[in-house]
Amino acid sequence: MGNDPVPAFRLNIYLSPDTNVTTSDTLFCYSERPALGAQQATAGEFSCVTPSITPGSYYVGFVIDPDNAVPETVETDNTGVYLAGKLTVQ
Repeated sequence: MGNDPVPAFRLNIYLSPDTNVTTSDTLFCYSERPALGAQQATAGEFSCVTPSITPGSYYVGFVIDPDNAVPETVETDNTGVYLAGKLTVQ
């Protein structure tokens, strides 16, 4: 949460072979998020795609505003990864 309002934005969930999650990884789910006021949070549903995923173990991570449509002072802090475990695809 920040001190400034933000316009609507997209949140993508990716499957990545490593902890460096980028938009080059496999898109798994996405969500179009509404505009937010200062200090507001959002929750909602995701639309998931069923890509052809190569069997293996993947980290699950996210990229907020993957197209850099929302102007920000710092554009390099929009990613994160779930480190407690991996998703295994067989």
